[in-house]
Amino acid sequence: MSSKSGLFLPLSSVITSYNENTNLSLKTIDAFLGFLVVVGGLQFGYALLVGTYPFNSFLSGFISCVGQFVITVGFRMALTQQELQSSSSKKKSPVVSPYKRAFLEFCFSSLVLHFFAVNFLG
Repeated sequence: MSSKSGLFLPLSSVITSYNENTNLSLKTIDAFLGFLVVVGGLQFGYALLVGTYPFNSFLSGFISCVGQFVITVGFRMALTQQELQSSSSKKKSPVVSPYKRAFLEFCFSSLVLHFFAVNFLG
């Protein structure tokens, strides 16, 4: 019994720390990242089981999931970095908020990614 609790103690410690120290917006982004992993995994599993007959469709969908995952990780990193910088120093605020800039970059890059994904469908 004690060996099982010894195995799960670090995991429960990480989960507790994550729940206490992570704000809601980052948790929402993490949930979206999990969703993208599940959707990409389902698409890849479907391609393995059934086949990739419309290969453009498979590539477009799978690469769209992977690309959106990468873009979202970059967005999360930008938000985390801005939180660390804002808590450590009090600099003069720029014209555009770093949070707004990160969100606009996320939106623009997502639009470009999905524009190319839809065009690749043929």
